[in-house]
Amino acid sequence: MYIKNMIIDVYYYIGILVFIGLISIINKFRTYFYVREWFFKFQKVIGRKPNKIEFRKKQDFDFFEKQNLISILESFWLILGLFTSNWMIFTLVIITSILIKYLSIPIRYTLLHKIILFTFYSIKVLIYFYLIMRHFNITDELSKFFNNL
Repeated sequence: MYIKNMIIDVYYYIGILVFIGLISIINKFRTYFYVREWFFKFQKVIGRKPNKIEFRKKQDFDFFEKQNLISILESFWLILGLFTSNWMIFTLVIITSILIKYLSIPIRYTLLHKIILFTFYSIKVLIYFYLIMRHFNITDELSKFFNNL
């Protein structure tokens, strides 16, 4: 039982890393959006993915690589989340992500797309925050704290 709880705690510590990564995406959303847009347009015009030296700035490449790592970690975390007691929430996030990805193709890299993505990332941050707080029973502690005021 102890090992099971420890594994679940490690899983939610990974969730904390995903949460921090999403916060960094939201914090630098303008950069995130424009680097992704540049990458997409480069791929469309040239027909291949850009090399490291073809990025406009070294910081753009580093940022792009960091965000890809966060996306891979988040995907891993979401898929494993399907095997937890919160599987319905994780399923909803995955389905919503897929729907937004495919339904936003006609409006890709427009102002409306930017608003939808920013809103979706903000909602995901709130959901992940709730899941992490709930796992570590911080919500119970906060409610006790506020009830005692």
